[in-house]
Amino acid sequence: MYEILETFKNSGLHGTGWPVTTYAVVPASILGDKIIVQNSTVHAEKRLVQKLSQNIGKVEDLQNLTNLKIFLNYSPCADCADVIADFARDVRGKLQVHVVFASLYNIQRESCQKNCNHKLCDTVRHEENKEGLKLLLEAGVILKTFCAADWDELQATLGFNLENIVRERWDDGLDEDEVMEDDLWELLGEEIENVQRLNEMKEEWIEEQKEKWIEEETERRLSEIKEEWLDEKEDDWIEEETERRLDELIQKWLEERKDDWIESEVNFRWEENLWDPWDDDEDEDFREVEEAWEMEQEQIFMDNWEDDVREQYEGDVLREAKNEWEIEEEETFGNEWESELRGQHEDEVLCDVEAAWETEEQFKFEQIWENENRWLY
Repeated sequence: MYEILETFKNSGLHGTGWPVTTYAVVPASILGDKIIVQNSTVHAEKRLVQKLSQNIGKVEDLQNLTNLKIFLNYSPCADCADVIADFARDVRGKLQVHVVFASLYNIQRESCQKNCNHKLCDTVRHEENKEGLKLLLEAGVILKTFCAADWDELQATLGFNLENIVRERWDDGLDEDEVMEDDLWELLGEEIENVQRLNEMKEEWIEEQKEKWIEEETERRLSEIKEEWLDEKEDDWIEEETERRLDELIQKWLEERKDDWIESEVNFRWEENLWDPWDDDEDEDFREVEEAWEMEQEQIFMDNWEDDVREQYEGDVLREAKNEWEIEEEETFGNEWESELRGQHEDEVLCDVEAAWETEEQFKFEQIWENENRWLY
């Protein structure tokens, strides 16, 4: 591990011999434990992508866009850049690939052309490798040189206690990482700025979609709760209103039956001489008939209503109650929901919707951006 860290520190460092070994290091990620590979007959970057691709199935169930950082001591050559770009496109919308390198590989550095006598690589390789880095940017890969935080993460991945790494150039005392960053910007500043603008556009677009989705989803969920509440109220109200109307009908029907029966019973008793003709207390006679109604006949007629008459009215009464619900009562209860009950649910629903955005929906919109919108801009 010491050799690996020293290789990273000395790569591209002015005033030292540059290592010929290339290492690729990936911290532990969704694709598995940390990975460390070096060049052999195959470049380290290609060997790394082979290993990463073996675990590509693990990204299928990702619910959030996840960063995948690749540390290299040298930037990729044109061929390796092409391989990494293909991998980045395969995982677009699920993994955000970052490539962090300690030195530019076979690329003419602006600082070298101005300030030192180091032998420059030939122009053909320079252009090929520069185009390779552009290809990575076009594939959505984030390119950067090492900073203090990157050195800390690399040390932690390799199992070292953290120390402040400053790569001081032996010939002029400058900080190699700062110079390297300037050289990268001189080389690809315009392209990097374009990527940054795209990322800013993405963030703005995602924020717009977030606000729109949260507003629409909150309203949709509140509407569902309202509809469920209204369905319950509709069932209860129609049932109660139907019973109320049927009760009114039975009372009216019983009153009619009562009057008819009492009249008939009085006539029957007179005809059958069941009353004393010399008794002048007619009120008492009528009270006697009414008591007979209340004690016996009323229940008989009520049973008759339930067994034979009720169903004749029930269908019409139910339809009338449903029509009144649709014409008037549904709106009345809807207004009650909006004025009194909506507020009781709104905060909880909004909280749930915002959580759903963070855990699921944002990822979907990021995929839409990466797979569709990004290339429009």
